[in-house]
Amino acid sequence: MIATDEQTPLSNTSCDQAVAPIGVFDSGVGGLTVVAALQRMLPHERILYIGDTARVPYGGKSAETVTRYSREISDFLIAERAKLIVVACNTASALAVPTLAPSSSVPLLGVLQPGAVAAVKSTINKKIGVIGTKATIGSSAYEKAIRSLDSDVTVSSVACPLLVSSDIQSRYQYQESVGHKEDYKAAHKITLPDDHRGGHYPLQLVRTLIEFISNFIFLPYLRRRYSNR
Repeated sequence: MIATDEQTPLSNTSCDQAVAPIGVFDSGVGGLTVVAALQRMLPHERILYIGDTARVPYGGKSAETVTRYSREISDFLIAERAKLIVVACNTASALAVPTLAPSSSVPLLGVLQPGAVAAVKSTINKKIGVIGTKATIGSSAYEKAIRSLDSDVTVSSVACPLLVSSDIQSRYQYQESVGHKEDYKAAHKITLPDDHRGGHYPLQLVRTLIEFISNFIFLPYLRRRYSNR
């Protein structure tokens, strides 16, 4: 757990909205990128971050398990008087937020919708590729969110679970393996149906690629290592 300032933890009896923290959680350290963005946008807010490194990754677990983990962490953050909870984990955003948000005592926000909105705004040819964990891709949540915003967009998704490496899980230090390379190649070869030519568009024509795993902050390294671009 990380508090982003040096204040004494808030007590259960002395808390108001002005000083109550924003809670953020992820299955690991990737959600710190969300914390960094929040700090830039809301520099005066106190942020309480939880990285569930004991149970990372979430991507291979069932929806019930991910929802249980998310409920446990949300309950803890609410007990710490969080006024808002941001679920920085893409898998939890897809599988748990729809179940937990309606009954949450504080706003519970995932990263699904913002990611979908950004993708739709960014695409210039209405062809979007999505890579993520098995659970995230299997839920079709991002594809549904994207198409709800623009039904003319063509979406192609592929699961790349091995990019969440054992070293990221245990030490958060990247180490190459055959699995990582093959997963990256699979993502790199995403194709989309070409309605006009009866074939497929290669990744070069998928101008918007969404990386829906928070640990994909390591992908720039992979691009340099295995790509000519």
